[in-house]
Amino acid sequence: MTPRERWLALLAGERPDRVVTDYWATPEVTERLCRELNCPDREALYTRLSIDGVVHVDPPRTVRAFPGDARADIWGLLRRRVDYGTGAYDEFDNHPLAAATTVREIEEYPWPRAEHHDFDAFRAALAAAPAHRAVCSGECEPFLLYCALRGMEQAMMDLLTEPDIVRAALARIFRYHYATNARIFEIGRGRIDLFYLAEDLGGQTNLLIGLPQIRE
Repeated sequence: MTPRERWLALLAGERPDRVVTDYWATPEVTERLCRELNCPDREALYTRLSIDGVVHVDPPRTVRAFPGDARADIWGLLRRRVDYGTGAYDEFDNHPLAAATTVREIEEYPWPRAEHHDFDAFRAALAAAPAHRAVCSGECEPFLLYCALRGMEQAMMDLLTEPDIVRAALARIFRYHYATNARIFEIGRGRIDLFYLAEDLGGQTNLLIGLPQIRE
C-alpha cells in the first residue's frame, strides 16, 4: 500500500497493511535527521524511515501583515524567538485584545478575511502534491488563538467574567475559518484527505477549563 492508501484505509475503518505513521518535529530535528541519514529533503526522509507523512497544502496569503503594523501577522500578533539551548521557538510577544472591555471593541477589530488568500495558487499546489501522499488542508484552533489575542490568564477568566466578549471574538474567528475552509474544501474535493482541527484544553492532571465551558 502507498502512504495515502494506508491513510484512506484507516479513515474508512479498514485495516491497512501496517500501522499508519505521521511525522511532527521542530526544524532542528528534521534538519539533523536529514543530515545524519543523508536525505536531501523531507520526502526522502519519509521514504528512508517508512513514514506515511502527510503533505500540508494551504492557500498562500495575499495579505500577510496586520493593518498598520507590518511586523504583526494577520491577527495582529507579534512573535519573538526564544532560544532553548539547542534551537528556538517562536512565542507570542503581545496580546492585542487584552485591553478590550466591550463587544463593540471586538466587532471593530480588523479581523482577517477569506479573500486574503490566493486560491488559484492553492489549486495549483494541490494538483502538484505527490499522488502517493495524503493531503491535509485547512486548519482551525479557535480558543488557542483567542488566548493569544487576550492573554492566557485573561482568556481563562473571560469564560466566567466576560462571556459576551468570548462569544463575540470566537464568532469572528469562526467566521474567518469557516469561509476560508469552505473554499479550500470546494477546490480540493476528492484530493484533501485530512483537516487540522485542534485545541489544547488539558493540563498534566486535569482539564484547563470546565466541561460546561468546553461544551458551550
